[in-house]
Amino acid sequence: MTADRNGTRWFCATAALLAAFQLHAADPPYEPAVGIDALTQLEADLVSYEDDPAAIEALMAEATVLREQGLACAEAAAPRIATLQSELEILGEPDPNEEIDIWEQRQSISEALSKTNARKSNCELLVVRTGQLEAAAEEELERISSQRMWIRGPSLLSGIGAALDALKRAPDDAMGPAWQSRFELGRATMFGIGAVLAIVAIGLGLHTRNRFYEWAVEEGLKDGPPKLRFLFPRPVADNAPVLVAGLILSAYVYIAALTPSLSLFMLRLAIGLFLFGLGTVLIRWSTNTLSPAATVKGLAPEHTETLRTRMRTILLLLITGFVTLGPGWLGNAPSPALLFLHTLISLLLAASLAWLILLARRVAGLRRRYRLVRFAAVATLVVSAGAGLIGFHNFANFLLLGVLKTLLAAFFLWLLLWLSSSVIEIIARGGTPRTYRLRAALGLSPTQAESGLGMYNLAVDLVLWLGFLYLVAVSWDATGKLPDEVADFLIDGFPIGTVQVVPIHMVYGLLAFLAILIITGWIKRSIQRRYIQRTQMDRGARDALITITGYVGFTVALLVGLNFTGVSFAGLAVVGAALGVGIGFGLQNIVNNFVSGLILLFERPIKSGDFVTVGGIEGTVKQISIRSTEIETLDRQNVIGPNSELVSQQVTNWVLHDPHGRLQIFVGVAYGSDVERVRETLPVSYTHLRAHET
Repeated sequence: MTADRNGTRWFCATAALLAAFQLHAADPPYEPAVGIDALTQLEADLVSYEDDPAAIEALMAEATVLREQGLACAEAAAPRIATLQSELEILGEPDPNEEIDIWEQRQSISEALSKTNARKSNCELLVVRTGQLEAAAEEELERISSQRMWIRGPSLLSGIGAALDALKRAPDDAMGPAWQSRFELGRATMFGIGAVLAIVAIGLGLHTRNRFYEWAVEEGLKDGPPKLRFLFPRPVADNAPVLVAGLILSAYVYIAALTPSLSLFMLRLAIGLFLFGLGTVLIRWSTNTLSPAATVKGLAPEHTETLRTRMRTILLLLITGFVTLGPGWLGNAPSPALLFLHTLISLLLAASLAWLILLARRVAGLRRRYRLVRFAAVATLVVSAGAGLIGFHNFANFLLLGVLKTLLAAFFLWLLLWLSSSVIEIIARGGTPRTYRLRAALGLSPTQAESGLGMYNLAVDLVLWLGFLYLVAVSWDATGKLPDEVADFLIDGFPIGTVQVVPIHMVYGLLAFLAILIITGWIKRSIQRRYIQRTQMDRGARDALITITGYVGFTVALLVGLNFTGVSFAGLAVVGAALGVGIGFGLQNIVNNFVSGLILLFERPIKSGDFVTVGGIEGTVKQISIRSTEIETLDRQNVIGPNSELVSQQVTNWVLHDPHGRLQIFVGVAYGSDVERVRETLPVSYTHLRAHET
């Protein structure tokens, strides 16, 4: 017995050592000491990186890599430790009489376990220290950001001299030798080709616009009220010359440049031309008669031109800043040479935004709404202008950019909400074959499509509002930590008692639930249209099969959605037990009706289309659902009766086995009337009725 046990130990130890040898030979383990040395150097570098946010951000990226390596190292060491511990358990406790080889194997495994534990501890230490370094780096970035926010630079007047010098150097900077070194072609050649391309692009745009108007006239654009199908293409056609010219010139400059980037003035100029055309299209589209502006009382058409003028002014100032000052000009402090121009454009932009906001006082639908928000926005713009004038350019940029981003987010929210509601209305009320097919694809009733689309509309609006709130919060986040915090909140979740709620898992569960419900609807429609109609099943059996398919699909969707959400089915068992108690006390009727509905669907004593008598009600069965049955009486009244009554009470099914039946109709006449004359007066179908005199 002892020999067998020693042999087993020897075999297990040898197999474990061979497996360990193969593992180490395939992939050498990560040495956390190297990562700790690199982390120590990063900690020393952080002290020297004062007022250098770019270097600190690069340092944080390196620290993130080290932390991920430490996490991977600790995760890789955990199964190795478990394996070594299992091998020690197989070898058992030390025995003075055991063979020397067994003792040596135990010592080797113990040493390997000790080294692996030490490696795991060092990896975990690396993770902890990198977390501390990242926190210190974030604090340093916050300090630098706060410090720079309140740094006072030169005022507007002090930058006039530098602006004049920069204006004198502008031609050489834009078109001089430095410009020539960035392009393959000569200046004359490049301008000649650019001029030809611009003429061709403008001609192509004019041709596109003319073709659109020819088509629109043929389709009756000017006849009657505005038509929705012209709402989207008309602004594009009106601005086609600018759009095509900007797009072609941008592509030309990008291809001709040796190192294309937005630092090239010519490339920014071409892109700015295209962006101006695109922005004009958006402005024109959003203020048309059938656009979102029509939903605001008193805005269109009374103030349409005023609104377009103020929006185009803001667009022109933004593009001017982009072309002359470069990308991100509102997010960075201006250089001394561009201080005057930067401050001037910022002041004009702030005045234009306030000019646009104040238009709401003249619009009837907005005059008494959002007063506090409008006052806060205008006050913020005034403070931004004042801060820029006295030299607090970073603070002025922060306020101006925050108001601008908030207004843009509100503008696009307004457009998308209108677009979603318009699409829902078209799907629900459209009378074209395409909308009928779309309603059928979504499983909606042709007469009650709006009620079925309500949940879709609510879900879309909820997503749009959440996105809007997130963008507004990010716009006013001076630290830049909000996106990471939101990502951590969505991915890591938050605890509620002993349960960890992960929002992203809830989103996955909801999407899976909706996707399976849509697939279930498609399966039901396919079964009903392609398969059931080719069988000999009666109407009741068909309805039963379709209903059961829907129940099964809903159950599968619910289970899959809960699984994606991370709900424990063990916890659901506890909920089920509590629900059972609830059923025993207060939910008996609901469960009774549900089970009765299943009995009606499977046994089919009645089915859709049968003429039945239940108690004092006579009528045709219209639908058997999960809880109740709908019966339409001869007076066209719809009676909703619980399924349990159809199972537990006596039900007369007039057409259960034979669609033909007999009705007894008693006709009463006055005493002494001529019975034969009555018989002749009755319709032919009633002449076979038996005359009975009392």
